[in-house]
Amino acid sequence: VADEENPRAQATDRTFDLNPDSEEFNQTSVYYYLTETRKRIRALGFDDTSAGVLPVITNAKDKQSGGEFNNAFFTPLGQGFVFGNGDGSQFQNLARDFDVASHEYGHFFDNFLIRTESTPPHTPRRSWGEACGDTIASIVNGGPNVGESTIPGEPFLRTIDNTKRFPNDLVNEEHLDGEIFGGSNWDFMELRGGGTVNQ
Repeated sequence: VADEENPRAQATDRTFDLNPDSEEFNQTSVYYYLTETRKRIRALGFDDTSAGVLPVITNAKDKQSGGEFNNAFFTPLGQGFVFGNGDGSQFQNLARDFDVASHEYGHFFDNFLIRTESTPPHTPRRSWGEACGDTIASIVNGGPNVGESTIPGEPFLRTIDNTKRFPNDLVNEEHLDGEIFGGSNWDFMELRGGGTVNQ
């Protein structure tokens, strides 16, 4: 994990007992979230060992403005993850939410299994990618709501426990349209006994 604003968190005894107010907490949090997500998905039979170590950047700044960055993403080109620092109004620091890390790992999972050429924004393929991210987050964290600590004053960012249907609920925005695909995944998980990592 590398941080765009702060020195790398280090501990010679590998004990990271940090105050949540410290900036190093972002690095250790996202490391834990991604590691736990990877372990839990591997326990279900997904073998991604050939991918090796996946680099992570925390407290990422907006590359165009240099200001706060309200986004997180997996980059297939660099085979790594980037977590924005958030402006505190639209989004909190995105490295601090387990669901966000699990969602971004879902993009890695999707890319690892189905290597597709770059697709235009807001297409069904991109929507499926967002659904995959939300579904992985739900499997790992055992609930349909994604990003419960991401938006100030809101209970969650998205949910795959919804009644959206294709094609009536299409709005041509990949995250929102992804809730249609994610909703069908959640319905299936519910039929299987609930959305937990052991199902």
